[in-house]
Amino acid sequence: MSSKLFPLTFSLPSQFTQLCTHYAQTRDMFIVKPSNLSRGREITLARDPLQILYERQSIAQVYVQNPLTIFSRKCDFRCYMLVLNAPELKFFLYYEGICRISPNIFDIQDTRIETHITNTSVSKLYDQDSRMLLSDSLKHLQANNFTTKILSCAKLLFKLLTQTKSSTDQQPFENNRKCFELIGFDVLFNSSGEAFIIDANASPSLQCDCDLDWKLKPKLLRDIFAVLSGNVNEEFWIEG
Repeated sequence: MSSKLFPLTFSLPSQFTQLCTHYAQTRDMFIVKPSNLSRGREITLARDPLQILYERQSIAQVYVQNPLTIFSRKCDFRCYMLVLNAPELKFFLYYEGICRISPNIFDIQDTRIETHITNTSVSKLYDQDSRMLLSDSLKHLQANNFTTKILSCAKLLFKLLTQTKSSTDQQPFENNRKCFELIGFDVLFNSSGEAFIIDANASPSLQCDCDLDWKLKPKLLRDIFAVLSGNVNEEFWIEG
């Protein structure tokens, strides 16, 4: 992926040689993720290509070594984008999201994977305070232009989705057909305020496991159905 909004990413095993060439030139670290697994399962940190074991199709992302931290711990942001076809494709970025926080104090030399990933299913095993609302975290960070940068990420994802749709559709959607997809995408900032899309998932989990989920997800669902009925509240949605 060539965009600066994505960390340099290699598909394994097919691009292992390119990864090794990149490592020889940069000595970068990599986050390695199985392509068909979720919830942080089998994610590993590799400081050398020889440490990479891929028993299944995987991707390796160059590690963003100076990530933004909150409470001295690495964090990223789960954001929600509603893609709607009615009749043409359009998207809406939701005003609220989740700040996901790793369970350990950040140290680039720490070899524990829990220090370097923020997946909720992993971090909740260590600390019940591993998440906070996006809006609360931005107040705490006194962040500047974060929402604008997240919107730029959403626009790029939407562009990629429409390109994929154009290349795979044999015929356009019927004009009277209304369908939608909720996309959950994760944005990581570095300490200089640069944004990186590190993951994107169709149909993200809307299960409520804690008080924060109950604050966010039922309201998100209500606001989605309001949009589907033609009532777009600009207080809750940013149209792309």
